[in-house]
Amino acid sequence: AVGDEVTWTNTDNTPHTVTFTGAGPEDSGSIPADGTFTAQLTEAGTYPYFCTQHPWMLGTVSVTG
Repeated sequence: AVGDEVTWTNTDNTPHTVTFTGAGPEDSGSIPADGTFTAQLTEAGTYPYFCTQHPWMLGTVSVTG
């Protein structure tokens, strides 16, 4: 829901990013192994993202109002 936080946890042994395409929260930068990234989503909508180091890794967060 609007205002909620979403946390990504990197359980891999290589760094990853959460990089939003278009509008969205600030990108994560490099998330090391066992690291986390938290973003607060303040507007309803769909937020696609990918990993810049592995561009085939895609995801979407859907935020309801």
